[in-house]
Amino acid sequence: MPEELGELLQMDDKANDLFHALTAGKQRNLLFIVGKPKHLTLV
Repeated sequence: MPEELGELLQMDDKANDLFHALTAGKQRNLLFIVGKPKHLTLV
């Protein structure tokens, strides 16, 4: 889990409850999306 997301879930009880209410597959998908590197395209 990305460090920032872990910190957010510790600070926000509602977000933590919602995240843990997701199925394991949806949690993994969300972690993948959040942790995916951002690419900047310079033109």
